[in-house]
Amino acid sequence: MAARIPDMPKFTVLELLKADPEAYRLILGKRGKPPRLIEDFFEVESTYKSMLQRTQAKRAELNRLTEEIKKKTLSLEQSRERGRKLKEEIKNLDAELANVKKRHRDRLLKLPNVIADDVPEGSSERDNKPIRYLGRPKVWSGHVDGFLQETREKGFGVDYEENLWKPTSHADILETTLKKGDTKQAGAVAESRFYIFDEICYLDFSLSAYAIDFMTKKGYFWVIPPYMLRKSVLIGALDFESFEDMIYKIEDKNLYLIGTAEHPLLGLYSGRIIEEDELPIKLVGWSPCFRKEAEAPMGKTLKASSEYTSSIR
Repeated sequence: MAARIPDMPKFTVLELLKADPEAYRLILGKRGKPPRLIEDFFEVESTYKSMLQRTQAKRAELNRLTEEIKKKTLSLEQSRERGRKLKEEIKNLDAELANVKKRHRDRLLKLPNVIADDVPEGSSERDNKPIRYLGRPKVWSGHVDGFLQETREKGFGVDYEENLWKPTSHADILETTLKKGDTKQAGAVAESRFYIFDEICYLDFSLSAYAIDFMTKKGYFWVIPPYMLRKSVLIGALDFESFEDMIYKIEDKNLYLIGTAEHPLLGLYSGRIIEEDELPIKLVGWSPCFRKEAEAPMGKTLKASSEYTSSIR
């Protein structure tokens, strides 16, 4: 039986935050985020509203002064001095307001999306709850204890087949056994993961073609997106501050190389209001992916994903 698809959240972040802050606080807890994010947001929003009211009040005062000048109820010298002071105050307030507005937007971007009620609590993939296990896994005898501990902690008793021989890693099979790759030379010329050769190249392309064929047959629309995005689009697609060190920026341009096809797929609808009758929107994207490896020297390695050449999203 297929797993039940949870109901989609019925509130945006702002709607829930203002209608029921405590419910949103529970969502932060599920995501492992600090509840202080709520207080930080409301604190800056209060400052922003106060600054906006002060600025609007000064503009209204300047408008009244203009009317008084037209009616000649003030001397020219008085009106000039008051007008000069008001314009200077408005200029300073506008600068402060722009700064507070940026802080308000930054705080808003730190707030994670609303999640469905049945999403489990957790801060990493180790907290994920399996729905079911498929097939009969082959487990090396040296990993049996860990396999049993993990599956039982998740509430499953999984039938398995024990293997006495230790599996060879895919990297060793590629380079040592099949001799269809070269990591040493790739590291020397590009700090990249590897060159792949001959049949493995066909395999890589075939896996992408199979995935695209599989998804399009299920009604997904195939998109090859741009490989670079503006910062404003990335900010709307991910927690930019947390991932900035992993992203490649184009020098002297407001452009970044994509780390996954998912982000430009979101960009396809950036700035648009999607009507309910347009849903669901089903897209499958293919792209190379570029991001820095945390374990690489100085974080400079270029990584193309899917082990590691393409991304299907």
